[in-house]
Amino acid sequence: MLLLASASRSRRRHPPHRGIRLLVHGLTQRREAYYWATVFATFALGTALGDFTATSLNLGYLDSGILFTVIILIPAPARSGSLNSGLVRRAKLTFR
Repeated sequence: MLLLASASRSRRRHPPHRGIRLLVHGLTQRREAYYWATVFATFALGTALGDFTATSLNLGYLDSGILFTVIILIPAPARSGSLNSGLVRRAKLTFR
């Protein structure tokens, strides 16, 4: 009984979902082509750099993956504010 009452209350507060509206009028073929070119270039360069470090620099795929994970996570403490050295503050001002 309590479950039915709760469900009916929830239904009154939240109207039924009528679908998702997606506004695509601002997208042009040129913007979409630029988007896809950027995606392809990013994936191609990322894959090529990862393979280069793994094979040519003899790091191996696991060590190469760990290297890029560390490189990607380096800005995280600076962004959260937990690292307050002068260099990090200067980097925050520069790349804001």
